[in-house]
Amino acid sequence: MPRLVKLPLIPTERQGVDILAVAAAEPPRNRLMLALAYDAALRREELARCAPTTWIQLVECYECGRRRRRTGSSE
Repeated sequence: MPRLVKLPLIPTERQGVDILAVAAAEPPRNRLMLALAYDAALRREELARCAPTTWIQLVECYECGRRRRRTGSSE
């Protein structure tokens, strides 16, 4: 008999806009954690376990990705 697996919730467009509106009022640290969680597909526990050196690398990677998206560069 096949097992049913509950799929993760995918927010609607409206819910996504609401999340971003709430995040805009948050401190930079919380906005960064949201951005990293979304862009890097990290879970809350994975973000919390990151060492300070890992955070520096994640921020650099995030900023590099943002520059690439803005300029259209593939490097």
